[in-house]
Amino acid sequence: MRYCSPSSVDGDLVEKRAFKWSGGYISVNWVEYFNSAGSLKKRVERVRGAFQIKLSRNGRLAQIPVGEAKRKIMDVFKSNFKRIPDVDTPARSIQPAQIRIKHHPEEGNPAHTGIFLEQVAGEDRELAMSLVSMELAKIANLPGNLFPAVE
Repeated sequence: MRYCSPSSVDGDLVEKRAFKWSGGYISVNWVEYFNSAGSLKKRVERVRGAFQIKLSRNGRLAQIPVGEAKRKIMDVFKSNFKRIPDVDTPARSIQPAQIRIKHHPEEGNPAHTGIFLEQVAGEDRELAMSLVSMELAKIANLPGNLFPAVE
């Protein structure tokens, strides 16, 4: 689950910029870490309590189902990293990028997790990071995946 600040929310939708890369990964919280809390509503409450920042009433929490995210992102990678040659450059493909979602606990936030991009560098990495952020925003905006940041 990703906190999306009000500046990255447009009406009822979160924008791509809500999924910023920092320190080589996108910071999220692992909702399933709180499975013992019971219902999704109670798990979301526990996630809210895990954040080390003040959440804004106008912000949103975006749920990103891991399996769906990995599948859609890899499909996007496959279709976007086949380069069309220009006049001076032969066609090439980048090495296959990998998306990894790793439990990355922080002090005070045992549910902290990171979305990492591996096996890609340079300008291809910038493109891959942009595509990941775009795809995560699409998934976040699917019905049932957005929650108020504050209740």
